[in-house]
Amino acid sequence: MRLKALLTATLLITAIGCGSDEQTTPQYPTNPYPTNPTNPTNPTNPTNPTNPTGPLTQPSVDPVSGSVCTESVAVQGTAEPGASVFVVGGLSTSGIATDAHPVTGRFCIDVPLKKDQSNTLEVRAQDPTRGISEATMITVNQSGCTGSDDINPPSGSNTTPSTNVALGAVSKASDDLDKGNLGFLTDGDSKTSITVSGGEWYCGWCSYDGWVTVKLDKLVELSKIVVQWGQENIGRDYRVLVSSMTDPGDPDLNNGKWVEVKAVTGNSATSAAVDLSQTKPLAQHVAIWMEYDSSTSYFETFTIGEIEVYDVAKTNTNTPLPGGANSCSALGN
Repeated sequence: MRLKALLTATLLITAIGCGSDEQTTPQYPTNPYPTNPTNPTNPTNPTNPTNPTGPLTQPSVDPVSGSVCTESVAVQGTAEPGASVFVVGGLSTSGIATDAHPVTGRFCIDVPLKKDQSNTLEVRAQDPTRGISEATMITVNQSGCTGSDDINPPSGSNTTPSTNVALGAVSKASDDLDKGNLGFLTDGDSKTSITVSGGEWYCGWCSYDGWVTVKLDKLVELSKIVVQWGQENIGRDYRVLVSSMTDPGDPDLNNGKWVEVKAVTGNSATSAAVDLSQTKPLAQHVAIWMEYDSSTSYFETFTIGEIEVYDVAKTNTNTPLPGGANSCSALGN
Protein backbone atom coordinates (compact mmCIF):
# COMPACT_ATOMS: atom_id res chain seq x y z
CA MET A 1 0.00 0.00 0.00
CA ARG A 2 2.81 2.39 0.92
CA LEU A 3 4.59 1.53 -2.34
CA LYS A 4 1.44 2.29 -4.36
CA ALA A 5 0.97 5.68 -2.60
CA LEU A 6 4.60 6.60 -3.21
CA LEU A 7 4.34 5.70 -6.90
CA THR A 8 1.14 7.75 -7.23
CA ALA A 9 2.77 10.84 -5.63
CA THR A 10 5.79 10.52 -7.89
CA LEU A 11 3.64 10.42 -11.03
CA LEU A 12 1.63 13.43 -9.79
CA ILE A 13 4.78 15.52 -9.18
CA THR A 14 6.13 14.56 -12.61
CA ALA A 15 2.87 15.58 -14.29
CA ILE A 16 2.82 18.95 -12.52
CA GLY A 17 6.44 19.60 -13.50
CA CYS A 18 5.71 18.88 -17.17
CA GLY A 19 2.73 21.22 -17.16
CA SER A 20 4.90 24.00 -15.67
CA ASP A 21 7.46 23.60 -18.46
CA GLU A 22 4.83 23.96 -21.15
CA GLN A 23 3.52 27.22 -19.62
CA THR A 24 6.90 28.96 -19.12
CA THR A 25 8.46 27.95 -22.45
CA PRO A 26 5.95 28.86 -25.21
CA GLN A 27 6.65 27.75 -28.73
CA TYR A 28 7.13 30.77 -31.10
CA PRO A 29 6.25 30.48 -34.79
CA THR A 30 9.01 30.72 -37.33
CA ASN A 31 9.49 34.32 -38.60
CA PRO A 32 8.33 34.22 -42.24
CA TYR A 33 10.18 37.45 -43.05
CA PRO A 34 13.89 37.82 -43.79
CA THR A 35 16.01 39.84 -41.36
CA ASN A 36 17.45 42.17 -44.02
CA PRO A 37 16.56 45.66 -42.66
CA THR A 38 16.33 47.09 -46.18
CA ASN A 39 13.84 44.52 -47.45
CA PRO A 40 10.70 46.52 -48.32
CA THR A 41 8.53 43.39 -48.17
CA ASN A 42 9.09 42.98 -44.44
CA PRO A 43 6.28 44.94 -42.75
CA THR A 44 7.80 44.42 -39.29
CA ASN A 45 11.17 45.82 -40.29
CA PRO A 46 10.82 48.48 -43.01
CA THR A 47 13.63 50.36 -44.69
CA ASN A 48 15.62 52.41 -42.21
CA PRO A 49 14.19 55.96 -42.57
CA THR A 50 17.44 57.53 -41.38
CA ASN A 51 19.37 56.09 -44.32
CA PRO A 52 17.03 55.94 -47.32
CA THR A 53 18.22 54.77 -50.68
CA GLY A 54 16.96 54.97 -54.23
CA PRO A 55 15.19 57.81 -56.02
CA LEU A 56 12.86 60.15 -54.15
CA THR A 57 9.16 59.43 -54.44
CA GLN A 58 7.31 62.23 -56.20
CA PRO A 59 5.12 64.26 -53.82
CA SER A 60 1.41 63.58 -53.58
CA VAL A 61 -0.65 66.77 -53.78
CA ASP A 62 -4.03 67.29 -52.14
CA PRO A 63 -6.88 68.29 -54.47
CA VAL A 64 -6.56 71.91 -55.63
CA SER A 65 -9.38 73.97 -57.11
CA GLY A 66 -8.99 74.14 -60.87
CA SER A 67 -10.07 77.78 -60.97
CA VAL A 68 -9.46 80.55 -58.43
CA CYS A 69 -9.76 84.33 -58.41
CA THR A 70 -7.04 84.81 -55.81
CA GLU A 71 -3.48 86.05 -56.24
CA SER A 72 -2.02 82.77 -54.98
CA VAL A 73 -3.01 79.20 -54.26
CA ALA A 74 -2.01 76.97 -51.34
CA VAL A 75 -0.38 73.79 -52.64
CA GLN A 76 -0.26 71.19 -49.89
CA GLY A 77 0.39 67.48 -49.78
CA THR A 78 2.78 64.81 -48.57
CA ALA A 79 6.39 64.06 -49.49
CA GLU A 80 9.07 61.86 -48.03
CA PRO A 81 9.71 63.07 -44.45
CA GLY A 82 12.54 65.57 -44.22
CA ALA A 83 12.82 66.16 -47.96
CA SER A 84 12.72 69.61 -49.50
CA VAL A 85 9.73 70.37 -51.71
CA PHE A 86 9.68 73.04 -54.40
CA VAL A 87 7.11 74.34 -56.86
CA VAL A 88 7.93 75.88 -60.24
CA GLY A 89 5.23 77.71 -62.17
CA GLY A 90 2.88 80.66 -61.94
CA LEU A 91 4.84 83.79 -61.10
CA SER A 92 7.58 81.66 -59.56
CA THR A 93 9.87 80.92 -62.50
CA SER A 94 12.82 80.17 -60.22
CA GLY A 95 10.81 78.04 -57.79
CA ILE A 96 9.43 78.35 -54.26
CA ALA A 97 10.61 75.80 -51.71
CA THR A 98 9.81 74.55 -48.25
CA ASP A 99 10.79 71.64 -46.00
CA ALA A 100 8.49 68.64 -45.59
CA HIS A 101 7.71 67.76 -41.97
CA PRO A 102 10.48 65.47 -40.65
CA VAL A 103 7.96 62.92 -39.36
CA THR A 104 4.71 63.22 -41.34
CA GLY A 105 6.12 64.60 -44.58
CA ARG A 106 3.33 67.19 -44.81
CA PHE A 107 4.04 70.47 -46.62
CA CYS A 108 2.24 73.61 -47.78
CA ILE A 109 3.45 76.34 -50.16
CA ASP A 110 1.63 79.53 -51.20
CA VAL A 111 2.30 79.87 -54.94
CA PRO A 112 1.64 83.26 -56.61
CA LEU A 113 -0.30 82.95 -59.87
CA LYS A 114 -0.19 84.74 -63.19
CA LYS A 115 -3.34 86.80 -63.48
CA ASP A 116 -6.05 85.78 -65.98
CA GLN A 117 -4.04 82.77 -67.15
CA SER A 118 -3.82 79.03 -66.86
CA ASN A 119 -0.97 78.25 -64.44
CA THR A 120 0.81 74.91 -64.74
CA LEU A 121 2.67 74.03 -61.54
CA GLU A 122 5.39 71.38 -61.12
CA VAL A 123 5.77 69.97 -57.60
CA ARG A 124 8.96 68.05 -56.90
CA ALA A 125 10.89 66.74 -53.91
CA GLN A 126 14.65 67.03 -53.61
CA ASP A 127 17.46 65.75 -51.46
CA PRO A 128 21.19 66.68 -51.54
CA THR A 129 22.27 63.05 -51.95
CA ARG A 130 19.28 61.44 -53.70
CA GLY A 131 18.60 64.14 -56.26
CA ILE A 132 15.24 65.40 -57.52
CA SER A 133 12.02 63.41 -57.85
CA GLU A 134 9.66 63.20 -60.77
CA ALA A 135 7.16 66.07 -60.96
CA THR A 136 3.55 66.03 -59.84
CA MET A 137 1.73 68.36 -62.22
CA ILE A 138 -1.31 70.50 -61.39
CA THR A 139 -3.10 73.22 -63.34
CA VAL A 140 -4.85 76.20 -61.78
CA ASN A 141 -6.75 78.81 -63.79
CA GLN A 142 -6.61 82.32 -62.36
CA SER A 143 -9.66 84.36 -63.37
CA GLY A 144 -10.67 87.89 -62.51
CA CYS A 145 -12.80 88.39 -59.43
CA THR A 146 -15.89 90.59 -59.40
CA GLY A 147 -17.46 93.10 -57.05
CA SER A 148 -15.98 93.44 -53.57
CA ASP A 149 -13.81 90.38 -54.22
CA ASP A 150 -11.76 92.04 -56.94
CA ILE A 151 -8.09 91.17 -56.75
CA ASN A 152 -7.10 94.85 -56.92
CA PRO A 153 -7.27 96.63 -53.55
CA PRO A 154 -9.90 99.36 -53.21
CA SER A 155 -8.81 102.97 -53.66
CA GLY A 156 -7.70 104.78 -50.53
CA SER A 157 -6.01 101.73 -49.03
CA ASN A 158 -2.86 102.18 -46.94
CA THR A 159 0.42 100.69 -48.10
CA THR A 160 3.24 99.71 -45.77
CA PRO A 161 6.47 100.63 -47.60
CA SER A 162 9.16 98.12 -48.34
CA THR A 163 11.79 97.90 -45.59
CA ASN A 164 15.34 96.60 -45.27
CA VAL A 165 14.73 93.33 -43.42
CA ALA A 166 18.45 92.52 -43.26
CA LEU A 167 19.25 95.13 -40.60
CA GLY A 168 21.02 93.37 -37.73
CA ALA A 169 20.80 89.97 -39.45
CA VAL A 170 23.42 87.30 -38.79
CA SER A 171 26.13 87.00 -41.45
CA LYS A 172 28.68 84.34 -42.36
CA ALA A 173 31.70 84.20 -44.69
CA SER A 174 33.51 81.36 -46.45
CA ASP A 175 36.91 82.54 -45.17
CA ASP A 176 38.55 84.73 -42.60
CA LEU A 177 38.15 88.44 -43.26
CA ASP A 178 41.12 90.57 -44.23
CA LYS A 179 39.42 93.58 -42.68
CA GLY A 180 36.36 94.45 -40.58
CA ASN A 181 33.83 92.13 -38.92
CA LEU A 182 30.73 90.42 -40.24
CA GLY A 183 28.42 92.69 -38.25
CA PHE A 184 29.37 95.51 -40.64
CA LEU A 185 27.41 93.82 -43.45
CA THR A 186 24.03 94.53 -41.84
CA ASP A 187 24.65 97.43 -39.44
CA GLY A 188 22.91 100.01 -41.65
CA ASP A 189 26.13 101.95 -42.25
CA SER A 190 27.72 101.52 -45.69
CA LYS A 191 30.90 103.27 -44.48
CA THR A 192 31.79 100.30 -42.26
CA SER A 193 32.97 97.49 -44.49
CA ILE A 194 34.61 94.08 -44.71
CA THR A 195 37.32 92.95 -47.12
CA VAL A 196 37.81 89.38 -48.31
CA SER A 197 40.29 87.84 -50.72
CA GLY A 198 41.48 84.40 -51.68
CA GLY A 199 43.73 82.35 -53.89
CA GLU A 200 47.48 82.88 -54.13
CA TRP A 201 49.40 86.14 -54.06
CA TYR A 202 50.48 85.71 -57.68
CA CYS A 203 47.03 84.90 -59.06
CA GLY A 204 44.43 86.46 -56.83
CA TRP A 205 41.30 84.31 -57.01
CA CYS A 206 42.47 81.99 -59.79
CA SER A 207 41.51 78.83 -57.92
CA TYR A 208 39.03 80.22 -55.47
CA ASP A 209 35.41 81.33 -55.11
CA GLY A 210 34.32 83.06 -51.92
CA TRP A 211 30.97 84.06 -50.47
CA VAL A 212 29.18 85.89 -47.68
CA THR A 213 25.63 85.15 -46.51
CA VAL A 214 22.91 86.97 -44.60
CA LYS A 215 20.26 85.01 -42.67
CA LEU A 216 16.93 86.80 -42.23
CA ASP A 217 14.78 86.36 -39.13
CA LYS A 218 12.03 84.66 -41.14
CA LEU A 219 10.92 83.70 -44.64
CA VAL A 220 10.34 86.94 -46.57
CA GLU A 221 8.93 87.81 -49.99
CA LEU A 222 11.67 89.91 -51.61
CA SER A 223 11.40 92.95 -53.86
CA LYS A 224 15.04 94.05 -54.05
CA ILE A 225 18.59 93.24 -52.93
CA VAL A 226 21.18 96.03 -52.78
CA VAL A 227 24.93 95.52 -52.40
CA GLN A 228 26.83 98.60 -51.23
CA TRP A 229 30.44 98.09 -52.31
CA GLY A 230 33.24 99.66 -50.27
CA GLN A 231 35.60 102.27 -51.70
CA GLU A 232 38.49 99.78 -51.72
CA ASN A 233 36.61 97.17 -53.75
CA ILE A 234 38.37 95.94 -56.90
CA GLY A 235 36.35 92.73 -57.41
CA ARG A 236 34.24 92.72 -60.56
CA ASP A 237 32.40 89.42 -61.00
CA TYR A 238 29.79 88.15 -58.56
CA ARG A 239 26.45 86.36 -58.29
CA VAL A 240 23.48 86.93 -56.00
CA LEU A 241 21.84 83.78 -54.63
CA VAL A 242 18.78 83.25 -52.43
CA SER A 243 17.35 80.26 -50.58
CA SER A 244 14.01 79.66 -48.90
CA MET A 245 15.27 76.61 -47.01
CA THR A 246 15.42 76.68 -43.22
CA ASP A 247 19.01 75.45 -43.37
CA PRO A 248 20.35 75.29 -46.94
CA GLY A 249 23.97 74.89 -45.85
CA ASP A 250 26.79 76.82 -47.46
CA PRO A 251 26.05 78.54 -50.77
CA ASP A 252 26.34 76.14 -53.69
CA LEU A 253 25.49 76.70 -57.33
CA ASN A 254 24.66 73.04 -57.92
CA ASN A 255 22.98 71.55 -54.84
CA GLY A 256 19.45 72.71 -55.75
CA LYS A 257 18.92 74.58 -52.47
CA TRP A 258 20.15 77.94 -53.71
CA VAL A 259 18.69 79.93 -56.62
CA GLU A 260 20.71 82.45 -58.60
CA VAL A 261 18.77 85.70 -59.11
CA LYS A 262 21.54 87.80 -60.66
CA ALA A 263 24.98 87.33 -62.25
CA VAL A 264 27.21 90.37 -62.76
CA THR A 265 30.49 90.65 -64.68
CA GLY A 266 32.78 93.63 -64.88
CA ASN A 267 31.03 95.50 -62.08
CA SER A 268 32.44 98.94 -61.37
CA ALA A 269 29.51 100.53 -59.51
CA THR A 270 29.66 101.47 -55.86
CA SER A 271 26.05 100.37 -55.37
CA ALA A 272 24.31 97.52 -57.21
CA ALA A 273 20.57 96.80 -56.94
CA VAL A 274 18.91 93.55 -57.99
CA ASP A 275 15.26 94.18 -58.88
CA LEU A 276 13.05 91.26 -57.85
CA SER A 277 9.69 93.01 -58.08
CA GLN A 278 8.49 90.77 -60.92
CA THR A 279 9.35 87.38 -59.42
CA LYS A 280 9.13 88.26 -55.68
CA PRO A 281 11.00 85.15 -54.50
CA LEU A 282 10.54 83.86 -50.97
CA ALA A 283 13.85 83.68 -49.14
CA GLN A 284 15.39 83.40 -45.70
CA HIS A 285 19.01 83.44 -46.85
CA VAL A 286 20.84 85.77 -49.26
CA ALA A 287 24.37 85.11 -50.53
CA ILE A 288 26.91 87.12 -52.51
CA TRP A 289 29.09 84.67 -54.43
CA MET A 290 32.36 86.35 -55.47
CA GLU A 291 34.38 85.07 -58.43
CA TYR A 292 37.82 85.66 -59.85
CA ASP A 293 37.85 87.86 -62.96
CA SER A 294 40.05 86.02 -65.45
CA SER A 295 40.60 89.21 -67.45
CA THR A 296 42.76 90.63 -64.65
CA SER A 297 46.24 89.66 -63.58
CA TYR A 298 46.40 91.32 -60.19
CA PHE A 299 45.50 90.22 -56.70
CA GLU A 300 41.73 90.63 -56.49
CA THR A 301 39.85 91.58 -53.33
CA PHE A 302 36.22 92.35 -52.57
CA THR A 303 35.12 95.05 -50.14
CA ILE A 304 31.45 95.18 -49.10
CA GLY A 305 29.98 97.98 -47.03
CA GLU A 306 26.40 96.76 -46.67
CA ILE A 307 23.95 94.11 -47.89
CA GLU A 308 20.38 95.39 -47.94
CA VAL A 309 17.40 93.07 -48.47
CA TYR A 310 13.98 94.64 -49.05
CA ASP A 311 10.62 92.96 -48.60
CA VAL A 312 7.53 93.54 -50.73
CA ALA A 313 5.34 96.51 -49.78
CA LYS A 314 2.15 95.36 -48.08
CA THR A 315 -1.33 96.73 -48.73
CA ASN A 316 -3.56 97.25 -45.69
CA THR A 317 -7.30 97.46 -46.36
CA ASN A 318 -10.45 97.25 -44.29
CA THR A 319 -11.69 94.58 -46.69
CA PRO A 320 -9.17 91.74 -46.96
CA LEU A 321 -8.08 90.69 -50.41
CA PRO A 322 -9.64 87.42 -51.55
CA GLY A 323 -7.79 84.22 -50.89
CA GLY A 324 -7.28 84.56 -47.17
CA ALA A 325 -9.06 81.24 -46.75
CA ASN A 326 -6.94 79.71 -49.51
CA SER A 327 -3.51 80.24 -47.94
CA CYS A 328 -1.23 77.97 -45.90
CA SER A 329 -1.64 80.09 -42.77
CA ALA A 330 -5.45 80.00 -43.02
CA LEU A 331 -5.34 76.25 -43.51
CA GLY A 332 -3.33 75.87 -40.33
CA ASN A 333 0.06 75.17 -41.94
